[in-house]
Amino acid sequence: MTSRVLVLLATLLVVAGAAARASACDCSHGLASDAFVQSDIVFAGRVAEISLEALEPRRHGDREFPNNRLWAKFVVEEKFKGVEGNVVVVSPGEENSTCSARFEVGQSYLVFALRSPEDGRFSTSICTPTLSVEQSAANLAYCRHRTRTGTEPRLIGSVNERTSPWMIGASIEAIPVGGIAVTLEGVGRKYGATTDATGVFIFDDIPNGEYAIRFTLPDGWRMLHFRTSQSNEQSDSIENRVRIEDSTLAINAHVTSSGGLVGRLLDSSGRPLEDITLNAIPKERAGTMQPNEQFPMSYSSANGEFGFGVLPDGEYVLLVNWSRMPPDFGRPPFPSYWYSSPSSPECTAVFIVKKGRLINLGDVKAPPAPEHVVIDVTLVNAKGDLEMGTIECRRESGDIIGYAGFDGENVKTQIFLPTGSKYWLIAESSMHPGEPAAEPVLVDPAKAPREIKFVVGSPVLP
Repeated sequence: MTSRVLVLLATLLVVAGAAARASACDCSHGLASDAFVQSDIVFAGRVAEISLEALEPRRHGDREFPNNRLWAKFVVEEKFKGVEGNVVVVSPGEENSTCSARFEVGQSYLVFALRSPEDGRFSTSICTPTLSVEQSAANLAYCRHRTRTGTEPRLIGSVNERTSPWMIGASIEAIPVGGIAVTLEGVGRKYGATTDATGVFIFDDIPNGEYAIRFTLPDGWRMLHFRTSQSNEQSDSIENRVRIEDSTLAINAHVTSSGGLVGRLLDSSGRPLEDITLNAIPKERAGTMQPNEQFPMSYSSANGEFGFGVLPDGEYVLLVNWSRMPPDFGRPPFPSYWYSSPSSPECTAVFIVKKGRLINLGDVKAPPAPEHVVIDVTLVNAKGDLEMGTIECRRESGDIIGYAGFDGENVKTQIFLPTGSKYWLIAESSMHPGEPAAEPVLVDPAKAPREIKFVVGSPVLP
């Protein structure tokens, strides 16, 4: 998710989401190696039954809400650590908690669980690598290797093929890719492995040091994302540098044999445009799209790069800056337009996407921004301290046209208002929910002020 979307969601929902955030989980799955050591039991098993245990009701003000703990009864299929019998009961958490793991009867899972010192019962959560067996190929291989040998593998990784384009709210579909040759080469040393049917490869008995890791992909295949447990940085190269150290190095590689479309978005002056939405629209849908429809999506990066790494075969047109969200007017206004070929600017370009074909548009220059004015705006409290919050922009008729955010750090927030109509600006602090901000102010871009200051609970200051 891009910074524009994050800012809008964070600032617009800060009050409504306060209670949810208080009970939300702030964690990541971590490595199987860490979870294996920290867990009391580790096993793979099938869920035979899910039951509820009534807890003390939760109270919010003068109201009571039901509160239940979930319990899953597993039939053990593989034992890796601490399991004695063939049936284990584990709590994934409370029924309505965002921290609870999600289990379904009849499905098999790799489970990492802790034993309660109070009652001896077991529990897990989404803060562990507890996932379905289908999602746990590399972690299963790790657990099997450790159980069989008593030692950790030096490097373990997985290769999966992305088969679905990226769309907001859609799950990523991927299948394991077997038979991929992986080489690891250091100074005077070279090792090889091949992914198995689950897409997993393992290197063992390898000295510490710097290595180049390379994937030999079939013709027409590309690396989409290469990531290691050492860093959150991603790469799209089939060859990367890694460091083998004392603990297991985990690698996740997503590849594709699908077609794709990439380029770099620039403004009319040739500067990179960041955080602009782009959609690849099937040609036959271009004239009948609905605002609530989902299409393959990309966002331009800080250097303007965008990409649709996975597109099903077909004919597509490129729609720039089409979004279902109200625009962010804390940035210069940007036109929404259909991309046309530089050689035929009067016609919308059509791209024929085929399996294994990556179309590179190179530098794509956008039309000039429409006329607008720039106003410096601040939001402060009665003491003059900067506030975090939002500023809502509406046309004089009352129609909302967008939002901008106050981050509470910069002295001023610049807003960019298109010319041609008058706008109401309405500020709200997220640091003092419930306290009214200054009265709305009507701005005429034809004679706009240079600066506006909103004070929480006070009239607007010129």
